[in-house]
Amino acid sequence: MALGEIQSTTFLAGTALLGQIYAGLQSSVIYDGTTALTPKFALANIAASTTDGALVAAVASKKIRVLTWIALAAATATNLTFTSKPAGAGSAISALFALGITNGAAQGFSPIGHFETVAGQGLSVTTGAGSTVGVQVVYVEV
Repeated sequence: MALGEIQSTTFLAGTALLGQIYAGLQSSVIYDGTTALTPKFALANIAASTTDGALVAAVASKKIRVLTWIALAAATATNLTFTSKPAGAGSAISALFALGITNGAAQGFSPIGHFETVAGQGLSVTTGAGSTVGVQVVYVEV
């Protein structure tokens, strides 16, 4: 190839999205490969000593992938664990997070997600004996 000559390049299928995936992050859509996903929001105040308190309802054949979350305890320290909830008892999908008095925990935005439910199961939260916990999540269905 001579100096200054432009070489033709062939891109693989789906590469037309390359500029949109990270450089052009939008607040209304993110991509999982070439699949556009719409971020959704959920919040709940989960009472103390709750096992599998519902946060996001199950969606048939879909996983709920949490992209960012925040949890804040009220007047008493407590614990929090996110769970994947079928019809029966849920299964832990996160570590146990210790929340201090009027204190909390949060995880910033991760495009690959922090954790996800089993396909067809809802997202729920289990809390310790302390106090009510306010929980907010941003998630996508995959």
